[in-house]
Amino acid sequence: MRWPWRWVYDDPRWRECRWRVIVRAGFRCQVVENGVRCPVTDRSGRWLHGHHAYPGGLRALIAAGLDPFDDDLVKCVCGSHHQRLETEDRK
Repeated sequence: MRWPWRWVYDDPRWRECRWRVIVRAGFRCQVVENGVRCPVTDRSGRWLHGHHAYPGGLRALIAAGLDPFDDDLVKCVCGSHHQRLETEDRK
């Protein structure tokens, strides 16, 4: 089943937003744990994700009427942090 809010990821504006966020982060995961920033980097950006940094994730962001392509609501994360953050958002 495809969730109704997933249209965002098919929109060309998402690819542009994601890339701007990755470049802004210096091609490095932005997650900070215990005062230490994650060391994962990827100059190609292929293994980095754009994550909607909003309580409840993309679904809640859209429900609040916010722009899912706003760079300030997205952060660059590595694959392992993205999986963990998505799991937390679903709770």
